[in-house]
Amino acid sequence: MPKFSNHLYRNAVNWIVLLCGGTSFLTLYSPSSLSSGLSIFALILIIYTDYQFIRDLASRNRAPIFLILLTFLIATLLSTIPTKTIKSLYDFLRAFSLFIVFSYLGERFEFKTILRTLSTLAIATLIYCLTNAALSTYPLEAIIDSRKWKYILEVPYSRNIIATQVALISAPVLCILLDQRLYITSAEKVLYTAFIALSGAIILLSQSRGTLLAIAITVASTGFFYGHKSTFKRIMPILIVYLAIMPIFDKEVLDSLASRLNGSQDLLNGRAPIYSATWNFITESPWTGYGPGTFKHLDVVEKFVHPHSLYLELLFSLGFIGSTLLTAGLLLLSPNRTAPLPTEDALKRFSSILLLFILARGIFDIHLFVYDTWAIVFTALGAGALKIRPRKVSHTARKIFKHPHTTKNRDKT
Repeated sequence: MPKFSNHLYRNAVNWIVLLCGGTSFLTLYSPSSLSSGLSIFALILIIYTDYQFIRDLASRNRAPIFLILLTFLIATLLSTIPTKTIKSLYDFLRAFSLFIVFSYLGERFEFKTILRTLSTLAIATLIYCLTNAALSTYPLEAIIDSRKWKYILEVPYSRNIIATQVALISAPVLCILLDQRLYITSAEKVLYTAFIALSGAIILLSQSRGTLLAIAITVASTGFFYGHKSTFKRIMPILIVYLAIMPIFDKEVLDSLASRLNGSQDLLNGRAPIYSATWNFITESPWTGYGPGTFKHLDVVEKFVHPHSLYLELLFSLGFIGSTLLTAGLLLLSPNRTAPLPTEDALKRFSSILLLFILARGIFDIHLFVYDTWAIVFTALGAGALKIRPRKVSHTARKIFKHPHTTKNRDKT
C-alpha cells in the first residue's frame, strides 16, 4: 500500500510539473511574471521529489554549463554597467529553469502526452483571449483592430509581440497535426485545423511582418521534418478555411493588410538607423562588447531599449569572443547523440521548429537578453534533450515503429 501511494504521489507531482511547465511556456508574455513563477514552482517540485535527476542532468552538462557561466562572468567583469548585466544574468537563469523542466518531462511522459497537453492548454489560452474580446463593447471590431488587443488582454506589449505569442502557442498543435505517426481522431484533426486557421488569421490581422516572415520560413521548413506531401495535405484545409472566412473582414481592413504586406513601407524602414548606430558601437568594441542589458543606458539610439535584432544585440552585448563562447555552450547543452524511435522524434521536431522560429523571428524586433526570449530557447533545448534514463523498448516495438504501415496495430502502438 505505501508503494502504491508513493506511485500515485509521484504521478500527481509529474502532472503538476507538466501543467506548470506547459502554462509557463504558453504565457511567456503575460504580465506579473506568471510564466517565470510557474517554471520556478515546477523546478522546486522536481528538486523536492527527484533531486537525483537534477544531479544527473548537471553532471552530464558540466562542460556547457561551465562555459555559459564563464561567459556571463567575463561579460559582467568587462561590462560598462555591471549592475545591468547582472539583471540580464538573473533573467537568463530564470529561463534556464524551463530547460530543466522540459528535460524532466521528456523522461517522465510519452511525447504525445506532452504535445497533447500543450495543445489543450493552447486552445484554452486562445479561447480565453477570444472571450475577452467578445465581452468588449464592439467584439468584431476589437478582434479585427489589432491596435486594441493590448487593452483587451491588459498586457503592455505591442501587437507584434502578441502575434509572436500566438505563433508560439500554435507550435505544439501544428506538430501534432503534421506528424502522421501520432494518431489523432477525426474530431481532433478538425479541432486542431480550426485552431491553426484561427491563429493564422489573428497573426495576419496583427500585420506583424517580422512574425509573418518567421512563420513563412518555419512552415517552408516543415516539409524537411514531416515530408512535403504530409505537410501539403494537412495545410491545404487551413488555406480553404482562410478563403471561406475572408469575406467577413472589412474592405478597409483587407486593404490595410494588403498594403502593409505588399511592402508599401519597407520592413527595414525605421530600423536602418538603429542597425547602423548599433554596428558603429560594435566596431568600437568588437571583441568583448559592452555587456548585456546596457544598450538603452549607453544612448546608442534615442528612445530604443534594444537593437531590434537578436544577432546585433548578441554582438553588441558580448562581442565576438563572448558570442562564440555562449553559442558553443548552448550547442553543447544536452545534444542528441542517439537515434530515437520515430515517435520520440515528435518532441525533437517540436524543439527544432521552436528554435527555427525564434532564430528567424530574431532577425527583426526581438529583444535577446530578457526572460521571454531565453525561455523559448531553453524550452526548445529541454524538449529536444537526450534522455538520461531512456525507456526500454522491445525489438518488436522497434520493428513496428520502423514500418508502421505493415501492422494493423499501428494506432494502438
